[in-house]
Amino acid sequence: EVARHVGASAVVPVDGEGNVYLVKQFRAPIDQVLLEIPAGKLDFKGEDRLEAARRELQEETGLTARSWTHLSDIVTTPGFSDELISLYLARDLEAGESHPDEDEFLNLVKVPLAELVSMIARGEVTDAKTICAVLLAEKAVNG
Repeated sequence: EVARHVGASAVVPVDGEGNVYLVKQFRAPIDQVLLEIPAGKLDFKGEDRLEAARRELQEETGLTARSWTHLSDIVTTPGFSDELISLYLARDLEAGESHPDEDEFLNLVKVPLAELVSMIARGEVTDAKTICAVLLAEKAVNG
């Protein structure tokens, strides 16, 4: 069996002080609240992935960014799904108003990038896209 997926984009938003903005949300399939980077499905196959990342960042956090870096594309679970997530680093952030989807109940959390990397190492962050993107972003930010 194969689960077909339209694809997604995800964003590591890092402010000028080195803080990352994340969302806490309940994930029904695993019956847990997870700490994750802002992310979401493409609206349609072939949608510009950077535009989807911009949309999800603004919808989920209210933030916009002037600087964008493509970090990587990842296949999440190739054993049963064709989902591809594009990962981005967003910098030069500007605050605004969030507009989550009607079925999204999100809490915004700000964590220093170095602490977030430590949380990943301690197993406190388990979302795969978040782990991949944050570790790649840390390399991009700190060299």
